[in-house]
Amino acid sequence: MRGLAFLLCTAVFPVMAVAQDRAALILDLFADLALPQTGAGLIELSYGAPGDIRALAQGLSPDQAAFMASARTLPPSIAQTAAVAVQAGTRPTGIDLAAIERVATMTRGPEAAMVLDLSGGAMGSLASGLRAAGYAEDDRLGTIIWARGADDTRDPAARSDLFGGGIGRASRIRILGDRVQQASSWALIEAPQTAGMRGDLSALVAALDGDGMPPGTLAQAQFFLDLPEGAPIQAVAVADMVDGGQDVGLLVGITTSLSAADAMADAARLAWDTEPAGPAGESYQDLFGAQVIAESLRVDGAAMLVLQSAAEHVPNHPPWRNIHRERFLQILQSGAFWTLID
Repeated sequence: MRGLAFLLCTAVFPVMAVAQDRAALILDLFADLALPQTGAGLIELSYGAPGDIRALAQGLSPDQAAFMASARTLPPSIAQTAAVAVQAGTRPTGIDLAAIERVATMTRGPEAAMVLDLSGGAMGSLASGLRAAGYAEDDRLGTIIWARGADDTRDPAARSDLFGGGIGRASRIRILGDRVQQASSWALIEAPQTAGMRGDLSALVAALDGDGMPPGTLAQAQFFLDLPEGAPIQAVAVADMVDGGQDVGLLVGITTSLSAADAMADAARLAWDTEPAGPAGESYQDLFGAQVIAESLRVDGAAMLVLQSAAEHVPNHPPWRNIHRERFLQILQSGAFWTLID
């Protein structure tokens, strides 16, 4: 693994990435991604495109490219399970990581759902992988559903199941051609509401193709919905893009009005070089290692704040790390984001 790590740390994306029709690809998956029907709380969604990143990798073997692309694009709920499988040379739940083209996930508390698009032929080993992971077929919904565990339970013995969130969470799976639709409960797998039906989420996704957005290949994006009541932004997206040798990080938030977005953009530009952001009191400029582009945008009737940070990939960082995306998530989680735009 040491030789592989060296190769991956020195790998680059020399092919110049071009702008995608990003929104259509994401919304296609979100159309089958279940959302909770009742209750409240923060909803976290992720989208990753390992197939697109594998296509950019140069100078790596197929296995190395699959490892690197998976590490950069897979959502946190499955990334660790995938990494353990790669190190062990196994296929988690019968799935070849090199066959995953796109993935979307949803979590809210203990509730979770996932959609995987696999390349042609990859479904051949899925049934045997599901059986080996403890799944059984159930036709209660008028179609075959693969099920493991009772609702709201965890099985430590199933931690290696790619669909168990690394904790052996109960799982139900429906196969739709080359697409795998999964949910953690019967209520979710039957849910009539999907992520594609949320207007705020659709607007955030559409913003990734909006005016002024950078070119590049989208590696992954996280979406946070139903933020605490009273927050000046109620829905946020953080995206990771590859543009040749540059890493690009984006933060997009839906605001109450375009004037509010303008004021937040002005505040961010003023505070970037001077206000403390990191644990040691460093500025946002020091934390990100780049200047910020702060703008307002209107997409599908929604007013938005857009923050963009980009720079050449840091040479001593492995290619699956995008510092700009990581820092945007860091300031969101620490609360420094709200200081930045105030």
